[in-house]
Amino acid sequence: MLIQFRRLFQVLPDEGNKVLWFALLAGMLQAGVAIGMVAADSLFLAGLGIEMLPLVFIFMPLVMAVYAPIYSLLIGKLGTRAVFRVTLTMLVIGGLAIGIGGDYFGAAPWFLFAIKFYAGLWFIALYSLFWNFTDDYFSILDGKRLYGLIAAGSSAGAMLGGGLVTGLSGIVPASKLFLVWSVVAIITFPVFLIVLRRFRPIATDDAQSDEAMSLPRLVRFIFATFQSSPFALAVAVICFVMVSLTSGLEFLTLGVFSLGRNADGLASLLGGLYAVAGALTLIINLFFFNRIVGRIGVGSTALVVPLAYLGAFVFFYLFHGFAAALVAFYAYQSLFVAIEFNNINLLYNALPAGVKRQLRTFIEAMAEPAASASTGLLLYYSATHVDPDNLALTGLLVACLALAIAAFIRQNYVRALAINLRGDWLDFANPEAAWRRQLTAADFTLLRNTAFSGARDQQLLAVELLWRLQDSAARAALLNFLSTANSKKRTACATRSPGYCARAIPRRSPRRCCGWRAIRVRRSRMCSTNSPRVARFRCAACRRGDVPSIPRILPRSPWRAGTAVVSAKSCWRWTRSAACCRAITNRAAMPSAPSAIARIRRTPASCCPS
Repeated sequence: MLIQFRRLFQVLPDEGNKVLWFALLAGMLQAGVAIGMVAADSLFLAGLGIEMLPLVFIFMPLVMAVYAPIYSLLIGKLGTRAVFRVTLTMLVIGGLAIGIGGDYFGAAPWFLFAIKFYAGLWFIALYSLFWNFTDDYFSILDGKRLYGLIAAGSSAGAMLGGGLVTGLSGIVPASKLFLVWSVVAIITFPVFLIVLRRFRPIATDDAQSDEAMSLPRLVRFIFATFQSSPFALAVAVICFVMVSLTSGLEFLTLGVFSLGRNADGLASLLGGLYAVAGALTLIINLFFFNRIVGRIGVGSTALVVPLAYLGAFVFFYLFHGFAAALVAFYAYQSLFVAIEFNNINLLYNALPAGVKRQLRTFIEAMAEPAASASTGLLLYYSATHVDPDNLALTGLLVACLALAIAAFIRQNYVRALAINLRGDWLDFANPEAAWRRQLTAADFTLLRNTAFSGARDQQLLAVELLWRLQDSAARAALLNFLSTANSKKRTACATRSPGYCARAIPRRSPRRCCGWRAIRVRRSRMCSTNSPRVARFRCAACRRGDVPSIPRILPRSPWRAGTAVVSAKSCWRWTRSAACCRAITNRAAMPSAPSAIARIRRTPASCCPS
C-alpha cells in the first residue's frame, strides 16, 4: 500500500517522512487560520452587518502595505526560522488578547474591525511565511513533485479547523474561538521544533538577484512590457478581474449567510462550510488539477474558474437565496484556490524570464490590492444604492469580460510559451539566418582561424559553426582537422560538437563515436595514396540530423574523397537522403576516384530515394 502511494504521488523512499512533517506543519497553521477567519467573519457580520464589509476590502491593502516592509526587514535581520518563532509567539499572544478582550470590547466597532483585519492579515502572511520557510528545505525539482502534497496538508488543516468550529458550536462562544486558535498555535510549536531538529536546510543558490526597482521605474517597465506583449497584459488583467469578482461573490454570499443568524449560529454554519471546502480543495489538488491540465491544457484550464464564476452570478441573478450563496461560496473557496492559484503560476511560465519577476511583483503588490480596494468602493456604494439583483447582473457582465480575457489567453498561450522558450534557452527553429545577421566579418575570420589553428577541442566547435553558417572554408577546415589528428591525442567530441565529429580509431580496437559504433576501417580498404594517419580516422559527421549535409563534405581531391565517401557510406541512414546518395554515387563513378572505393560503385541506383 505504501509503495503504491509513493508511486502515485512520486515520493522517493527517503522523502516520505519529510513531506509528512511539512504537510503536518502546514495543516496546523491552516487549521488555526480557518478558526480565526470563521470567528472574525461571524463576529463582524453579526455586529456590524454586511454593509461594513466593503470597508475591509478598501483598507486591507493599506494594512498589508504596513506589514510587508516590516516582514521584509525582519526576514533580512533575523532569518526565516527566527521570524517563524516570533510569528507563532504573536499568534499565541494575539489569540489570548482577543479572546479575553472580547469580554470587554466585544460590541465596539473598532474591536470588530480589528479582529477582521487581524484574521485577514495572518491569512496572507502565514501563507507567505510558510512557503518561504519550506523553500529552504526543498530543491526546485523536488518542490515540483512534492509541494502538491504539502499543499494538500494545508487543505486538510482548513478542513480540520472548520470542522472543529462546527463541533465546538454551542459549547464555545464565537468570541472565544480566538483562544482555540491560540491553543492550536501552541500545539504547532513542537511540530515546528521537530522540523528544525530533524531536517537541515539545503544549500541555497546565493546568486545575486536582479536590481530592485523603484515604484516609478517598475510602473514604466511594466507598461513597456504591456505594449510589447499583449499576453502579459492579459495575464495582469485576468488577475485583477478575478480578484474583483471574488470580492463581489464573497460580499453576496456572506450577506445571504448572515441573514437571521447571530454570531454563534453563523460560526457554526461557516465552520461546516469551511470544512467541506477544505475537503473539496484537497481532492482537487491531489487528484484532479494535474489531470485537468494534462487533458485540456493550461490555456483551456484558465477558462474553468471564469465559467464557474459566470454560473454563480447567473444563479445569484435568477435565484437570490441560500442555494446560490452555497454555489458561489465553493466557487471562490475551492475552485479559485485549487485551480486558479495553481494555473496562474503555470501561465507565468509563458512570460519571458526578464519580465516574470517584475510582473509578479506588480500584480501581487499593486494590481490585486487595487482590485480589492476598487471593488470595496463599489460595494460600499452599492450596499445602500444598488439592489443585490443589479449587483449580481454587474458581476455577470464582468464575468463575461473575464471569460473573454481567458479565451484570449487560451488562444495565445502556446505562442507566448514558444517565444519564451526560444528567447530563453531552447530554440526549436534553430534560425541560422539570425546567426549570420549577428556575426560580423571579424567573427567569421576568428572562426576560420580557430578551425585551422586553434586548440583541438576548439577546432571542432569552430568547424561545426562554419558548417551551420554555410561558410566556404568549412570543408577545408574539416579535412584539415581529420588529416592533422594523431592517435595519441584523440578528440572526444560527442559532448562538444554533436553535429560533426571526428575521432581517432585504432586499427584493431572498435570504439564508439557520437553514440554510434565506429567500424574499423582498414588501411588496405582506403586508397593507396591516402595519408596513413587519415586512414585510421572515420568522419562521423553524418549522424541522424546531419545526413543532408554529407554532399558538402565530398572534396575534389581523390584521396580525400575516398575518406569522405567511405565515412558517408558507413553512416546508418545515408540512403534516406537523395542528395547524399547521388553525391556518393557520382563521386564513386568518377575516373579519378581511387580503386579503394570501387566497391561503392556497386551500389545500385535503386537504393537512392527519389
